[in-house]
Amino acid sequence: LLMWASSFMNPVGMVSIDFNSPLSMVLYLWLKKEPLTATILAYLLMLGGGYMLNTILYNRRLIGQNTILPMFAYCILMSCSTETLGLSPIVIVNIFVIILMQQMMVPDTLHVSFDQIFNSAMVISIASLFYLPALTMLISLLLIVIIHSLYHWRHWVMLLLGLAAPYIIVFVVYFMSDSLTANSFLIRNELEDIKLFIAPSSFVQYLQQGGLILMIL
Repeated sequence: LLMWASSFMNPVGMVSIDFNSPLSMVLYLWLKKEPLTATILAYLLMLGGGYMLNTILYNRRLIGQNTILPMFAYCILMSCSTETLGLSPIVIVNIFVIILMQQMMVPDTLHVSFDQIFNSAMVISIASLFYLPALTMLISLLLIVIIHSLYHWRHWVMLLLGLAAPYIIVFVVYFMSDSLTANSFLIRNELEDIKLFIAPSSFVQYLQQGGLILMIL
Protein backbone atom coordinates (compact mmCIF):
# COMPACT_ATOMS: atom_id res chain seq x y z
CA LEU A 1 0.00 0.00 0.00
CA LEU A 2 2.85 2.40 0.78
CA MET A 3 4.43 1.73 -2.61
CA TRP A 4 1.10 2.37 -4.34
CA ALA A 5 0.19 5.46 -2.26
CA SER A 6 1.36 7.97 -4.86
CA SER A 7 -0.59 6.16 -7.59
CA PHE A 8 -3.79 6.29 -5.55
CA MET A 9 -3.35 10.01 -4.77
CA ASN A 10 -2.45 10.89 -8.36
CA PRO A 11 -3.92 8.06 -10.45
CA VAL A 12 -2.62 7.71 -13.99
CA GLY A 13 -5.28 5.25 -15.07
CA MET A 14 -4.26 3.25 -18.11
CA VAL A 15 -0.47 3.24 -18.46
CA SER A 16 0.60 3.83 -22.04
CA ILE A 17 2.93 1.28 -23.67
CA ASP A 18 4.41 0.81 -27.10
CA PHE A 19 2.11 -2.03 -28.13
CA ASN A 20 -1.58 -1.25 -28.65
CA SER A 21 -3.26 -4.63 -28.90
CA PRO A 22 -7.00 -4.96 -29.67
CA LEU A 23 -8.36 -5.66 -26.17
CA SER A 24 -6.02 -3.10 -24.57
CA MET A 25 -7.41 -0.42 -26.86
CA VAL A 26 -10.97 -1.36 -25.90
CA LEU A 27 -10.07 -1.28 -22.20
CA TYR A 28 -8.40 2.10 -22.64
CA LEU A 29 -11.54 3.56 -24.23
CA TRP A 30 -13.64 2.29 -21.31
CA LEU A 31 -11.39 3.51 -18.50
CA LYS A 32 -9.60 6.59 -19.87
CA LYS A 33 -11.99 8.89 -17.97
CA GLU A 34 -11.83 6.81 -14.75
CA PRO A 35 -8.14 6.85 -13.70
CA LEU A 36 -8.83 5.97 -10.05
CA THR A 37 -10.99 3.00 -11.03
CA ALA A 38 -8.25 1.79 -13.36
CA THR A 39 -5.61 2.12 -10.62
CA ILE A 40 -7.75 0.24 -8.07
CA LEU A 41 -8.38 -2.49 -10.65
CA ALA A 42 -4.62 -2.77 -11.28
CA TYR A 43 -3.95 -3.09 -7.54
CA LEU A 44 -6.59 -5.82 -7.17
CA LEU A 45 -5.19 -7.67 -10.19
CA MET A 46 -1.73 -7.58 -8.61
CA LEU A 47 -3.03 -8.99 -5.32
CA GLY A 48 -5.10 -11.60 -7.16
CA GLY A 49 -2.11 -12.67 -9.25
CA GLY A 50 0.03 -13.05 -6.14
CA TYR A 51 -2.65 -15.15 -4.42
CA MET A 52 -3.05 -17.39 -7.48
CA LEU A 53 0.71 -17.88 -7.69
CA ASN A 54 0.88 -18.70 -3.99
CA THR A 55 -1.94 -21.26 -4.35
CA ILE A 56 -0.30 -22.97 -7.33
CA LEU A 57 3.04 -23.29 -5.55
CA TYR A 58 1.40 -24.78 -2.45
CA ASN A 59 -0.96 -27.15 -4.29
CA ARG A 60 1.88 -28.45 -6.46
CA ARG A 61 4.02 -28.97 -3.34
CA LEU A 62 6.69 -26.55 -4.58
CA ILE A 63 6.71 -24.86 -1.16
CA GLY A 64 6.72 -26.75 2.11
CA GLN A 65 3.90 -24.91 3.85
CA ASN A 66 1.08 -22.55 2.98
CA THR A 67 2.90 -19.29 3.62
CA ILE A 68 2.15 -15.95 1.93
CA LEU A 69 5.85 -15.30 1.26
CA PRO A 70 5.66 -16.01 -2.53
CA MET A 71 2.64 -13.69 -2.80
CA PHE A 72 4.48 -11.01 -0.82
CA ALA A 73 7.59 -11.27 -3.04
CA TYR A 74 5.44 -11.10 -6.19
CA CYS A 75 3.59 -7.98 -5.00
CA ILE A 76 6.84 -6.23 -4.01
CA LEU A 77 8.41 -6.92 -7.42
CA MET A 78 5.24 -5.80 -9.20
CA SER A 79 5.29 -2.53 -7.25
CA CYS A 80 8.88 -1.59 -8.10
CA SER A 81 8.25 -0.43 -11.66
CA THR A 82 6.30 2.66 -12.75
CA GLU A 83 4.87 0.63 -15.63
CA THR A 84 3.03 -1.64 -13.21
CA LEU A 85 1.80 1.05 -10.77
CA GLY A 86 -1.32 1.47 -12.86
CA LEU A 87 -3.47 -0.53 -15.23
CA SER A 88 -1.01 -1.48 -17.94
CA PRO A 89 -1.46 -4.47 -20.25
CA ILE A 90 1.55 -6.02 -18.51
CA VAL A 91 -0.40 -6.22 -15.23
CA ILE A 92 -3.28 -7.93 -17.03
CA VAL A 93 -1.04 -10.33 -18.93
CA ASN A 94 0.67 -11.42 -15.70
CA ILE A 95 -2.65 -12.98 -14.65
CA PHE A 96 -2.67 -14.99 -17.87
CA VAL A 97 0.96 -16.01 -17.29
CA ILE A 98 0.05 -17.45 -13.89
CA ILE A 99 -2.99 -19.25 -15.35
CA LEU A 100 -0.71 -20.61 -18.06
CA MET A 101 1.72 -21.91 -15.44
CA GLN A 102 -1.09 -23.89 -13.85
CA GLN A 103 -2.34 -25.21 -17.20
CA MET A 104 1.08 -26.33 -18.44
CA MET A 105 2.24 -28.20 -15.36
CA VAL A 106 2.55 -31.78 -16.57
CA PRO A 107 0.96 -34.33 -14.18
CA ASP A 108 2.90 -37.19 -12.57
CA THR A 109 1.67 -39.53 -15.31
CA LEU A 110 3.56 -37.38 -17.88
CA HIS A 111 0.42 -37.50 -20.04
CA VAL A 112 -0.49 -34.20 -21.71
CA SER A 113 -4.17 -34.03 -22.60
CA PHE A 114 -5.90 -32.34 -25.54
CA ASP A 115 -7.69 -29.98 -23.14
CA GLN A 116 -4.43 -28.95 -21.50
CA ILE A 117 -2.80 -28.03 -24.80
CA PHE A 118 -5.89 -26.30 -26.20
CA ASN A 119 -6.50 -24.29 -23.01
CA SER A 120 -2.84 -23.29 -22.74
CA ALA A 121 -2.75 -22.12 -26.35
CA MET A 122 -5.97 -20.16 -25.92
CA VAL A 123 -4.63 -18.46 -22.76
CA ILE A 124 -1.55 -17.33 -24.71
CA SER A 125 -3.72 -16.13 -27.59
CA ILE A 126 -6.05 -14.10 -25.34
CA ALA A 127 -3.07 -12.63 -23.46
CA SER A 128 -1.55 -11.48 -26.75
CA LEU A 129 -4.77 -9.59 -27.52
CA PHE A 130 -3.97 -7.48 -24.45
CA TYR A 131 -0.21 -7.30 -25.04
CA LEU A 132 1.13 -8.71 -28.30
CA PRO A 133 4.62 -9.67 -26.98
CA ALA A 134 2.82 -12.23 -24.78
CA LEU A 135 3.10 -14.51 -27.81
CA THR A 136 6.65 -15.23 -26.60
CA MET A 137 5.03 -17.44 -23.93
CA LEU A 138 4.38 -19.86 -26.77
CA ILE A 139 8.00 -21.00 -26.37
CA SER A 140 7.11 -22.71 -23.09
CA LEU A 141 4.15 -24.55 -24.60
CA LEU A 142 6.14 -25.64 -27.64
CA LEU A 143 8.82 -27.12 -25.37
CA ILE A 144 6.21 -29.18 -23.53
CA VAL A 145 4.56 -30.41 -26.73
CA ILE A 146 7.93 -31.30 -28.30
CA ILE A 147 9.02 -33.25 -25.20
CA HIS A 148 5.74 -35.06 -24.47
CA SER A 149 3.77 -35.11 -27.75
CA LEU A 150 6.19 -34.64 -30.63
CA TYR A 151 4.70 -37.46 -32.72
CA HIS A 152 1.04 -36.89 -31.78
CA TRP A 153 -0.34 -34.81 -34.65
CA ARG A 154 -3.67 -34.27 -32.90
CA HIS A 155 -1.89 -32.39 -30.12
CA TRP A 156 -0.36 -30.02 -32.67
CA VAL A 157 -3.79 -29.49 -34.23
CA MET A 158 -5.25 -28.63 -30.81
CA LEU A 159 -2.40 -26.15 -30.23
CA LEU A 160 -3.12 -24.39 -33.54
CA LEU A 161 -6.88 -24.33 -32.87
CA GLY A 162 -6.34 -22.83 -29.41
CA LEU A 163 -4.12 -20.09 -30.83
CA ALA A 164 -6.47 -19.33 -33.72
CA ALA A 165 -9.86 -19.29 -31.94
CA PRO A 166 -9.63 -15.82 -30.23
CA TYR A 167 -8.09 -14.24 -33.34
CA ILE A 168 -10.88 -15.59 -35.55
CA ILE A 169 -13.41 -13.81 -33.32
CA VAL A 170 -11.38 -10.57 -33.44
CA PHE A 171 -11.04 -10.72 -37.22
CA VAL A 172 -14.79 -11.30 -37.59
CA VAL A 173 -15.48 -8.23 -35.44
CA TYR A 174 -13.02 -6.17 -37.49
CA PHE A 175 -14.62 -7.45 -40.70
CA MET A 176 -18.13 -6.55 -39.52
CA SER A 177 -16.94 -3.05 -38.55
CA ASP A 178 -15.10 -2.61 -41.88
CA SER A 179 -11.74 -2.06 -40.16
CA LEU A 180 -10.03 -5.36 -40.92
CA THR A 181 -7.39 -3.97 -43.29
CA ALA A 182 -6.25 -1.13 -41.02
CA ASN A 183 -6.08 -3.24 -37.85
CA SER A 184 -4.38 -6.16 -39.59
CA PHE A 185 -1.68 -3.75 -40.75
CA LEU A 186 -1.18 -2.50 -37.16
CA ILE A 187 -0.97 -6.05 -35.77
CA ARG A 188 1.54 -7.03 -38.45
CA ASN A 189 3.75 -4.05 -37.61
CA GLU A 190 3.64 -4.86 -33.90
CA LEU A 191 4.55 -8.51 -34.56
CA GLU A 192 7.62 -7.31 -36.45
CA ASP A 193 8.65 -5.15 -33.46
CA ILE A 194 8.53 -7.97 -30.89
CA LYS A 195 11.94 -8.79 -29.43
CA LEU A 196 12.68 -11.87 -27.36
CA PHE A 197 15.33 -9.98 -25.38
CA ILE A 198 15.64 -6.30 -24.47
CA ALA A 199 18.83 -5.07 -22.82
CA PRO A 200 17.85 -4.21 -19.21
CA SER A 201 18.69 -0.70 -18.02
CA SER A 202 17.95 -1.06 -14.31
CA PHE A 203 18.16 -3.57 -11.47
CA VAL A 204 14.37 -4.05 -11.53
CA GLN A 205 14.48 -4.94 -15.23
CA TYR A 206 17.24 -7.46 -14.52
CA LEU A 207 14.96 -9.06 -11.91
CA GLN A 208 11.97 -9.06 -14.25
CA GLN A 209 13.86 -10.63 -17.15
CA GLY A 210 15.52 -13.14 -14.83
CA GLY A 211 12.08 -14.12 -13.52
CA LEU A 212 10.82 -14.55 -17.10
CA ILE A 213 13.72 -16.86 -17.95
CA LEU A 214 13.11 -18.93 -14.80
CA MET A 215 9.41 -19.17 -15.60
CA ILE A 216 10.12 -20.44 -19.14
CA LEU A 217 12.53 -23.04 -17.77
